[in-house]
Amino acid sequence: MGARGAGAAALCCRVYVTEGRSGEVLGRLEAAARGAPGCALAHVHRDPEYHRTGFTLAAGLGDDLAGGAVRLARAALAELRRGGRASEVASHPRLGAVDHISFHAVPAPGGKCGDGAAKAAEVAAREAATALGEGPLAVPVHLYGGCHPRGRTLAALRRDLGYFTGRECGDSGGVSVGGASSDSEWEGSFSRYAGLTPDFGPDLPPGDLGVMCVGAVPWLVNYNVTLETADLAVGRSVARAVSSRGGGLPGVQAMALRHREGLEVACNLTDPERAGPAEVLHRVRGLAEDAGVAVGAAYSIGPGPEELLALADPNRHR
Repeated sequence: MGARGAGAAALCCRVYVTEGRSGEVLGRLEAAARGAPGCALAHVHRDPEYHRTGFTLAAGLGDDLAGGAVRLARAALAELRRGGRASEVASHPRLGAVDHISFHAVPAPGGKCGDGAAKAAEVAAREAATALGEGPLAVPVHLYGGCHPRGRTLAALRRDLGYFTGRECGDSGGVSVGGASSDSEWEGSFSRYAGLTPDFGPDLPPGDLGVMCVGAVPWLVNYNVTLETADLAVGRSVARAVSSRGGGLPGVQAMALRHREGLEVACNLTDPERAGPAEVLHRVRGLAEDAGVAVGAAYSIGPGPEELLALADPNRHR
């Protein structure tokens, strides 16, 4: 079955690049994304503090989406190999120049996705992963979610790759505080990498490009809440308590990260129908109040399903 699987009315992918500071580089990457046939560049979220940018692509066909993701990722790998900027110190953990690509079926009104759309996202993810493990810019590619044979989770994969072991990282109950080490290009220096075989690509990571995680999972919401404190212990405690792994809200994955003058509780809401932004914000406010800390801005990242459904309409790209 090709990535044009039946039922793939709308698909999207999020491509996370370890570059958030060079406007010139990001401008060239945006141009590469906009030039992908059959794809729409739906959103760009640039964060200089995290030295990280997330690009959201939308398409009606899995083949087109996979092609767009590969085009953007290869452009980013080439840029960061040439510029050597990815190793700059930042407060967000990362595993490679193109750190992570996640594929999703976009839910229709009512919050449901057909089995065909979910399958098409999985096929598109494997198609992109296969391509990114080949050629002169090949990197080790590790799968997770629905495109992995055993459904490995992203959190489990990141632990195995040392994502939570950087200078300021602590993998406590699934909660981490990220900080790129000044003497290591990638989190954990791949301290556990020797025993982990990639699904595609070379066995050993290029030192200047690192590794890549590629997965297909149900629709999720990226939601961040700012804490007006620099106390990492407080941030860890709040992130742990709001996360499902720590006994908090269902489907919430959270980590506390330094951001500007304070901290952010950065969350993936994997079951937004049960625990959405309003529920997370309410819980974080309560936890922060108990700790004597003020809560600042809170925001979701990227467009919602309705906008993505419109952007993925194949008629827009003819």
